[in-house]
Amino acid sequence: MKNWFCLFIVFMIFSGPTGYGLYAAQAEIYSRNEQEPDNKQYQQLQKAAARYQKIKNRTDWPEILLPQQSVIKLNDTSEVIRAIKDRLELLGDIRRAGSSDVYTEKLEEAVKLFQFRHGLEDDGLIGSAFIKALNVPLESRINQLLINMERIRLDSIPSSGK
Repeated sequence: MKNWFCLFIVFMIFSGPTGYGLYAAQAEIYSRNEQEPDNKQYQQLQKAAARYQKIKNRTDWPEILLPQQSVIKLNDTSEVIRAIKDRLELLGDIRRAGSSDVYTEKLEEAVKLFQFRHGLEDDGLIGSAFIKALNVPLESRINQLLINMERIRLDSIPSSGK
């Protein structure tokens, strides 16, 4: 019963007026180290949550706006390319992205990786869906990870048969 109550509390906090209130539940989730499942997916989510929290603590996360053109593709030039490179570098999708305004093959591979990781069509095109996913606030990403960690944790608790 306690586990379902905890999940209910997490849900209620997450669905609060701002949608970003899950941090109050982090202490409850992280205080259960002795109950953490021995699950590779759980551990990957835990590492990702820590990485996103580190990014959140050390940098701003301004919204990236797509210019008038609706899609940016390989070899296009745009002033927004630098901001996209910086964001993808922060997220670990590209290393040493450089500061040019040209959409290179290296950037295209990073865009495809980001698209794949976020369930988008990994076509390498920078369009509105890509920008929308790239602009999701870090707090929201962290919340998604924490909720999924809690789901895995609850799923790994043996049923009492009641």
